[in-house]
Amino acid sequence: MTEVKDLSRFDPQELLFAVLDAIPDVIGIQDRRHVVLRYNKAGYEWLKTTPEEGAGRRCFEHIGRTRPCEECATSQALRTGRPARIVKYVPEWDKWYEVRAYPLLTRGGKEPQLVIEHLRDITEEKLLQERLRQSEKMETIGRLSGGVAHDLNNLLQPILGYTEIALSGMSAEHPQREPLKVILDAAQRSRDIIRKLLAFARRQVLQVEVHEIDSLVADLKHLLRHMLREDVRLELSCGAPGARVKADRAQFEQVLLNLALNAQDALPNGGTVSISTAPVLVEAGHAHLSPGPYVRVEVRDTGLGIPTAILSRIFEPFFTTKEPGKGTGLGLATVYGTVRQHGGSIEVQSEPGQGSVFTIHFPATQEVPQQRAVVIPLPVVDAPTRQILVVEDDPSVRRLTCTFLRLAGYRVAEADGGAAALAAIDAMGDSRLDLLLSDVVLSDTNGVSLYHEIRRRQPGCRVLFMSGYADNMIEHHGLQNISVRLIEKPFSRDALLDAVRATLTE
Repeated sequence: MTEVKDLSRFDPQELLFAVLDAIPDVIGIQDRRHVVLRYNKAGYEWLKTTPEEGAGRRCFEHIGRTRPCEECATSQALRTGRPARIVKYVPEWDKWYEVRAYPLLTRGGKEPQLVIEHLRDITEEKLLQERLRQSEKMETIGRLSGGVAHDLNNLLQPILGYTEIALSGMSAEHPQREPLKVILDAAQRSRDIIRKLLAFARRQVLQVEVHEIDSLVADLKHLLRHMLREDVRLELSCGAPGARVKADRAQFEQVLLNLALNAQDALPNGGTVSISTAPVLVEAGHAHLSPGPYVRVEVRDTGLGIPTAILSRIFEPFFTTKEPGKGTGLGLATVYGTVRQHGGSIEVQSEPGQGSVFTIHFPATQEVPQQRAVVIPLPVVDAPTRQILVVEDDPSVRRLTCTFLRLAGYRVAEADGGAAALAAIDAMGDSRLDLLLSDVVLSDTNGVSLYHEIRRRQPGCRVLFMSGYADNMIEHHGLQNISVRLIEKPFSRDALLDAVRATLTE
């Protein structure tokens, strides 16, 4: 092999072209009229042409245009005599490019006569940036939605509770009964909307168990068939036998029901909704998922498709294309939040007239499903003999909760925080405390820490937690590491009393 010590032995033009052809990006040499004198090898492959076919053509003519682009790096470089850079979208090819232009001055020249234009396809980078931007936007909306929903839950609790109390003491003929029932109905519908917001914000309380994914999907077949119109054909393809996921069964079913009904809306003249499952292995580099085994659930329809302009917004809460009064805009937002709260991801592919495909990935698990316990009626609790301490920093919620319990015959003490709760314990002396009913998050501590401290003083005390939402604070405070019950606000009187009885008798 001959050692190369200088470049004088090479023909300058051949060397230049060899260097250009070795570069994988598109490189073109243009004159002041934008005529491309030569592309490198990558450039001709990009344009699917040859030097002979492309001879004499201006750069914009190569993409089917008759005039220079409005934003042109070459024009800027020729005008200023300095390198120029732009990022542009080429709709003819549905691609994004970074374009750099470098002016060349010939010997003795005062103005550049040639420009080297360098194009790099950055479509994948732009898509990743857009996914990140969209993800950050959804996270921000989720935090806002979760905070608002938490505060609204505390406001709804006394509305629902005191309306229940008022109705329970009224005769069927009372003139105020109907107005109160309207208030109760409106409050309950508001609660349902808030729960959908909490689902989107990934702060709903989940009852997670291990399930075989194919069984979950197959069990929904009859319900889906009854919910869909007669002109909508339902196809199920369960291709993940034995694959298991950790999921809240009710929430998983709600996800599929929402997606199936959404697909039906896109089939005004009938068509097909297909639901399929398959085990998959996710590699590193996925936008939302860690590498590992997952179960893929696809919901596909042959409907109208989703316009590209709104595709990136369909999971936003309250975004809807339906007529006023035909939808809340929370269906897909709830789906998004529920899937993400389960550690999964959801993506959509759609084109107008080509239908839509919603693809969900749930983390697979090797855990074995637990046998369901037999449900037996709760034993009667001798309420007057039971002492309950209610700890809640919202005064209206605390008063209502205490009212529910006292009307049921329980002996009740109350506190607005951790310090007041411990003082109440001290004031009880040797009296037994049967139950701590506490909010998870308090102004001066948290319910879990308070429970541990009270258990040191009252070893036989049981605990029932209340929460307006389930956020990371529950995990941070160790709630998942102790065997406790949790009741979600806003709760009804019967739900609270059932939870109290279950906790006292378990």
